[in-house]
Amino acid sequence: MPGGFIGVDVFFVFSGYLITSLLVREYVETGKVRLFAFYLRRFRRLLPAVLAMLLVSLPLALLISPDFRVGILKQVSAVLGWVTNYYEIINGQSYSDRLLPHLFVHTWTLAIEMQYYLIWGLVLALLIRIFGKRLWRKASDSHSHTSRSGDIHSHTSRSDDGRSGDIRSHTSRSDDGRSDDIRARDSRVRDSRVRDSRVRDIRSIVSKALILASAGALASFVMMQVLAGGGDDPSEAYYSTVSHIYPLLLGSMAGLYAGFFRTKLVDTLERFRPALALVVTIGALGGIAALAFLLPFANPLVFHFGILATALCTLVALLMGRGMQERLVHHPQPRILTYLADRSYSIYLFHWPLAIVFDQLAKQVFPMGNSLPGTIGHIAFLLIALALTFLLAHLSYRFVEQRFRSGRKPIERSEGHREQHRHGIDSGQHRHGERQHGERWHGEQHRRNPARSRLSPPVLIGSGGAIILLALSGYALASTPSQTLVDQTVASGYLSVDTARLETSYQMIAAEGPGDPVFSNTESSEALEAQKELMRQQVAQGLQAFEGGIVILGDSVSLATAVDCQQQLGPVLIIAEVGKDMYAGMNSIQNQQANGTLDEYLVIALAFNSHANSIDCIDEILTSLEPGHRVVIVTSSDTIGGMNTLTEYLRTLDDAYAFVTIADWAAATRERGDLLAADGYHPATEEAIKLYADLLFDALAQASMKPTS
Repeated sequence: MPGGFIGVDVFFVFSGYLITSLLVREYVETGKVRLFAFYLRRFRRLLPAVLAMLLVSLPLALLISPDFRVGILKQVSAVLGWVTNYYEIINGQSYSDRLLPHLFVHTWTLAIEMQYYLIWGLVLALLIRIFGKRLWRKASDSHSHTSRSGDIHSHTSRSDDGRSGDIRSHTSRSDDGRSDDIRARDSRVRDSRVRDSRVRDIRSIVSKALILASAGALASFVMMQVLAGGGDDPSEAYYSTVSHIYPLLLGSMAGLYAGFFRTKLVDTLERFRPALALVVTIGALGGIAALAFLLPFANPLVFHFGILATALCTLVALLMGRGMQERLVHHPQPRILTYLADRSYSIYLFHWPLAIVFDQLAKQVFPMGNSLPGTIGHIAFLLIALALTFLLAHLSYRFVEQRFRSGRKPIERSEGHREQHRHGIDSGQHRHGERQHGERWHGEQHRRNPARSRLSPPVLIGSGGAIILLALSGYALASTPSQTLVDQTVASGYLSVDTARLETSYQMIAAEGPGDPVFSNTESSEALEAQKELMRQQVAQGLQAFEGGIVILGDSVSLATAVDCQQQLGPVLIIAEVGKDMYAGMNSIQNQQANGTLDEYLVIALAFNSHANSIDCIDEILTSLEPGHRVVIVTSSDTIGGMNTLTEYLRTLDDAYAFVTIADWAAATRERGDLLAADGYHPATEEAIKLYADLLFDALAQASMKPTS
């Protein structure tokens, strides 16, 4: 699904609803919010499973290219500091970038959630501290006043010459408990008044929190429009907490008004007929599915409409479920749903690093890419990664999450049973008491022999495994290379390009040569081979084979192959930058045309960083090109996913424009994934770099036999 990323916003809404409901319920039941205890519960819920994921993923990273471990210590620090989202922003990492994705980039969602917990928990705690104490004091004073009034009334009845007291006493003794009923009724009335007062106070706090949540959600949504409206990569708008916190706040608004307490909205929702509520819920879920299928990340509608629509559909489904909660409370949920819900957090944590590791292993074992064996092999490795994800998620939930979430020791239950037995709670239940006594004795035996449980085989195996994982994780962190293979080749290309710019690139190096090449309009293979041989001779003799000059507009792939391209093509001007895309290339071409410096041969190698506007940009380049130019367009490699939309479109341009030639790098590498780096794009070997330069030379030779624009 191109828009599967919106599932994150579904969880954001649920998280905002749940956390806010829990905080409000704590205030309803206790009259306060213990902020430190709330933060501690959040850390116990999130951190242990994250540590387990790191201990498993780091050793697995040793099985794949070292490129994936470059900078991994900083990544781990960002994960443990709950700032992965801003780490990705600072490093300029695009969310849609498939070039060496970080192993732990998926923890950006946890970073936003934790930052939300810190901010929103503090906001609610301050609201309750400022307004709640005064309101609850009023309720308490009201309760005390009612009690004092009752005491005065009682005193009056006793002091009226003793007669009223005697009569009341007599009535109490003779009416078979009716006066006790009256006192109980008075107590219920007082409790009802206090309860009603507290409800009004709670609603006052909730209304203030609702206003703040609404203002924060609106400000966050506006900020997303600002950050995503520039036409560049919208990853910053997606990663930033400031612009992406509004789904959490929308969930908080629902939690404030329809959480774990009774409100008019809940009463209204409960009056929905089950069939109607089910239809509305299915419609909301269908809307989310449609958005996931129709909106890829690069589409601007994602940030103007898609994320908000996803959050609203989730709210509708959530509120429908809240309305049916009371009706379904006695119906057991399907075990598969509860199983997945309990382990969903661990599944999310493990799925991404395992997907990367096994994808790279598949490329190593099956380098044939889109061939049938390669496709089957990748599917097999994907299934292995999926099975391992569920296995590790189950182990993490069973032995990590459940152990650390409550922070209680298992012995506490036995102590509780002993305390109940000591106070006679189970008196009259002799058998149950004997069973408790047996359990108590069994617990004492464990306390007397702690080494017996500590040295059990499961404990030994678990401890040994943890030590091994910890050692391997330390080695993975300590052995990270300083640069990726791609960075090294790109740096070499930068040096080559800078050196070439210092020379007179467009002058004849030798005074004489075999003469100018004879250009032919024929496209026969014999003429093309003769043309290529003539140009090779010219380059070998230091002559300029392509007299009109060559300019290559490219990105990091062009930089990585710059040395071989200069050896193959002779004097050539390479204008390339890491991350350069079609939009930037269009601006460069327009500037050169305005200055009259655009060479005859124009190589456009910018398909590797494609965005939503790439097709429009290439159309603008070709339609606005001045006469007298020949264009070579290089397609990007795609060894796993097959042809992408941009590649398919580029392959049609040589038929649409007579002066366009396609250098099909995608076709040349489709079944040679072993030639590429771990990112699946850059040439990784000398053979791959030479193949790229040869492909470019052949395309230019073919272009020289075509008419100009």
